[in-house]
Formats: sequence, C-alpha cells, structure tokens
Amino acid sequence: MHPAFQSLIVNRAAIAVAAAGAIQKINHKGLKGQLRELVVRELLEPLLPPGCVIGSGEVVSAYGGTSNQIDVVVADRRVLPPVLIRDAGIFPLEACLLIAVEK
Repeated sequence: MHPAFQSLIVNRAAIAVAAAGAIQKINHKGLKGQLRELVVRELLEPLLPPGCVIGSGEVVSAYGGTSNQIDVVVADRRVLPPVLIRDAGIFPLEACLLIAVEK
C-alpha cells in the first residue's frame, strides 16, 4: 500500500477511535447510536467505491423476512437500490455488504 494512502487511512481511524471514546460518555441511547453511525460513515464513506451507500434501518429478504433495526448498513445500490429517506430506510439483503448492530 502506498505510504500516503496508508497514512490517510490510519489518521481517519485514529479520529474515529477518539470520537467513539467521547461518545461513550453520552447517556442517551438514541443520540449515542446516531453519533456512532456518523463516526462509521465518516470513516468508511470516502473509502467505498461508487454505488455503495451507508445508512441504517431494516434489512429485508426477497422472501418477506425483515430484520430488527440495524445501526449501520453498507449496501451496493447497483445490485438492488435501498428505499431511503435521507440515510435511513429499507435495504435488500442481496445488496448488503456489511451490517453492524450494537451488542
């Protein structure tokens, strides 16, 4: 990996880790979740190829199944586009590349 590219990624990761530490001091679960989503978005979005989207919401299957709330979803809209309002919505399972939920 080119040193300049590696340095940019390492710096982004360090900023995300520092922000995640600060978020831990917040008591409101909803606000904490939204801020976590923002940190992940800021870290990953610039590194994703065109056509990928980051959001939160539910993942649905072609057979009618629906997930619980997913905190962070990375999906490829070229496979199947999600139905989004801003960054939240419904993501087809077939297009999901990554999902993350709070333990």
